[in-house]
Amino acid sequence: MNILVADDHPLYREALASILDGLGPNIRIFQAETFDEVIDCVSTINVDLDLILLDLYMGSGDWHSVVEKLHVCRPTTPVIVISGSDSRVDAERAMKAGCYGYIPKSMKKDEMLSAIRLILTGRVCIQPRNDGRPTNQSDPPAIKPDSEDARIALLTSRQRDVLAEIGTGKSNKLIARSLGMTEGTVKLHVAAILKCLGTENRTQAALVAHQLNAAPHGSESK
Repeated sequence: MNILVADDHPLYREALASILDGLGPNIRIFQAETFDEVIDCVSTINVDLDLILLDLYMGSGDWHSVVEKLHVCRPTTPVIVISGSDSRVDAERAMKAGCYGYIPKSMKKDEMLSAIRLILTGRVCIQPRNDGRPTNQSDPPAIKPDSEDARIALLTSRQRDVLAEIGTGKSNKLIARSLGMTEGTVKLHVAAILKCLGTENRTQAALVAHQLNAAPHGSESK
């Protein structure tokens, strides 16, 4: 998994890189300490980025315009804000700008890793409460998962896309190529799909995918 960490404090970048090793094997970290370096990095490195962790305040520069450029340069790469600010206003501005989540630096290591995993699978966006503690701002809809339709409804649109591809028998590599994602991101989505559907393997998930493809809200075949 390839991750870009952008923060103007070298010690924090190194500490965060160490924490991110907990996401799994083969984690490759790219670093930037200014907004200009962030744009240079996403424009020039010849690898797919699975995640961008961005501090909002890194000296001069408008972070909002940087986020917009990131969406243009890397439209499929989620951007998560890692900020020393516990301001709810900052969190809401980041979410409105299209960031996948907002994680205060005050969070503990294990909490931060859990939050990043959840955000990557589309299940949650983290924002601080008024008292600075994190809260979920886009939890799954309140549907009891007592039927396949209800469980499918809990999936994000991107997860339904991946599920539809699973239904065609494609490998993670082929799914990544079809949807413009990396294999690491596909693996995260597959794990979340199996858990949400209550299925034990891809074969069982593929059976559910046939229902998804036949339903009006399902993804079209690619």
